[in-house]
Amino acid sequence: RDMRPNVRRDAHMWHLDCRARAVRADWREGGVPRSMLWPSVTAMARSAWRLAGYRVEELLGAGSSGEVWRARVNATGAAVALKRIWLSDQAQRRAALSEAAMLSSLDHPHLMKVHEVRHVDDDAIVLVLDLASGGSLASLLARRGRLTTGEVITAIAPIGAALAYAHHSGVVHGDV
Repeated sequence: RDMRPNVRRDAHMWHLDCRARAVRADWREGGVPRSMLWPSVTAMARSAWRLAGYRVEELLGAGSSGEVWRARVNATGAAVALKRIWLSDQAQRRAALSEAAMLSSLDHPHLMKVHEVRHVDDDAIVLVLDLASGGSLASLLARRGRLTTGEVITAIAPIGAALAYAHHSGVVHGDV
């Protein structure tokens, strides 16, 4: 793997990671709510990129390999998720494109469908996915605290079914 620094990507991800760590720390300590800090991260990052045919609206999350954004299709107004995956070399690009092709072939009611793969530049690709409605489990837990046993089963059972389907299809999720 090419370990040369990518200054633009690394600075951007470092900034998002620092903001996310500060927000998590404040949240844990009962300090400033995430909703007061997160929009400034979203506004800063949104101004940094565009994708032809889509209106980028809101940063939904960021991880070690990229970001997920809420967006709208310009032609229809339909809501979608844009998963921007950072790439450091050609081997990583080939692996990401191979994974995207494999994921595009999966069809399950609890998996987000890959509609399109865009080559943004040498540093990233973007997957256009279904947008999961209803928010995240993390935001539900932040609002409500503990869930009942029935609510946990209702939330986790579809995830288990989707993972079982993916595993049966030869796909293993790297974060599980």
